[in-house]
Amino acid sequence: KEDFRQNFRERKIAEKMQAKIVEGVKISPQEVKAYYDKIPKDSLALYESELEIGEIVVYPKASRDLEKLAMDDLAEYK
Repeated sequence: KEDFRQNFRERKIAEKMQAKIVEGVKISPQEVKAYYDKIPKDSLALYESELEIGEIVVYPKASRDLEKLAMDDLAEYK
């Protein structure tokens, strides 16, 4: 629980700093396009146009005790 709080705190601080850094930046899509159009095409990194992604998902089986505990906790919210 404490690790989660620390992680959350650090993430919030990083978000605030990022917002503070870019708050005065004003740029249009045309300016972005002009910037990238100035870069020679052979200087840009090449990326494959196709990616292969895989994911292994394992759903753990809950024991009867855990199911009862969860149901009891949920019943308290009613």
